[in-house]
Amino acid sequence: MKIIVTGPFHAGKSTFVKMFCNKNSINLQKMGIDGLTTVALDFGIREFEDLKISVFGTPGKTHFSVVREVLSLGADGIIFVIDSADPTLDEETKLIWAEIKKYLPDVPIVFVANKQDLPIARSIEELRETFGFLNSDDVNIVPTVAKDNSNLDQAMHILLRKCIDKILPLMSQLNKYHGKVQGVEKLAKELNKPITEIRAYLRWLENRMLLSVDWRHHVFWLSDSIKHIMDGLGKKSPANQS
Repeated sequence: MKIIVTGPFHAGKSTFVKMFCNKNSINLQKMGIDGLTTVALDFGIREFEDLKISVFGTPGKTHFSVVREVLSLGADGIIFVIDSADPTLDEETKLIWAEIKKYLPDVPIVFVANKQDLPIARSIEELRETFGFLNSDDVNIVPTVAKDNSNLDQAMHILLRKCIDKILPLMSQLNKYHGKVQGVEKLAKELNKPITEIRAYLRWLENRMLLSVDWRHHVFWLSDSIKHIMDGLGKKSPANQS
């Protein structure tokens, strides 16, 4: 799955990518008057909760908006990093938030309030008052200290649950034809969709390692992690309860 880590300059995005990916990451930076800054991207890969996560960190300077737009293409989820200790970045934070909502309007998101170890760090309640887009009960905000790898896994766990919840309705249909010969055609018939559209979507899921496909026999299998989730939901359904 492709996850974007974005937010303003020096909020801790590069550190988030580096620490979450267990330092298995690359970073393209240059030295500026304000110190090192990302000029292209951060990138890391990690196996997390039985899923392969590709993490892309965006540059934070406002003039890198084109780079942020390109990196956002095809994202499945967003980690938005806020510098809770530096109010001078608040306006930049609002500008980047407006960009991300334009590029990825319907993509699941989790906010992290970084640098919570600093004595001047603002609380979650203070940040909700500062940023209108945080002032909602369904907005997830996780307090973090990226340099210490504090709560980064928690933030990603919440985001992945939101991503999976978004695709669960279709996954329940896929689960019905898991491992069945001509499952691609059977799925297309049930959904009343052109076979080409179903193939395109299965390839999208295959690229994210959420399933595998034998295109010769038109058989697909959900990944072990997704299959486990779907089977667990089936056991909890009223139809399966005594």
